[in-house]
Amino acid sequence: MSEADLTSLVRTVDKLELPTSRQKLFDLLEVILSKPYIHRVSISEDGIEVIWFRSQSDTLIPNEYEEEPESILGRINLEEHGAATEEKAHQTLCTAMLKLTMRNLVPTVLFCRSKRLVKSWLSIDELVMLPKHSLNKYEVYLGMQLVETDFVNENTIVVGGAPLSTGSMAAVTDGYSVRMGE
Repeated sequence: MSEADLTSLVRTVDKLELPTSRQKLFDLLEVILSKPYIHRVSISEDGIEVIWFRSQSDTLIPNEYEEEPESILGRINLEEHGAATEEKAHQTLCTAMLKLTMRNLVPTVLFCRSKRLVKSWLSIDELVMLPKHSLNKYEVYLGMQLVETDFVNENTIVVGGAPLSTGSMAAVTDGYSVRMGE
């Protein structure tokens, strides 16, 4: 790795819950220790703390440890952001993202019932292919994973934010619910 690559690394402290079995703990430690630039791993009754240096696109939690969208939506602090008309769809979405940013959270995920409806609401042509996230199957829009789930109303999106130290859906703590159009 070049010196320029090293300066782009971010010192990160990730806190993970203890797995439910010894084998899952060993599997998780194997994943953690396979990452470059691990500084320290601490295991206590409160969980696992990992101090490491990562690139902006890297994450400590692999796909198989990602939390299900339904579980995330059930535990996060969710607030109503309001409704948007079709003319102001992008403005409303960006305002919800800004509110998360002002709370020191990074907009990480956009939950919806239908990607097709969201693209239509945002006036994104059906033929436009959104890029795939490098670590999972989800498409990415404005840096957020676009996740379909039946646990969101058809005319609603939920913008979820996570602390800066992670890019993982499992780390999402708060969100804003936005009604798409009136």
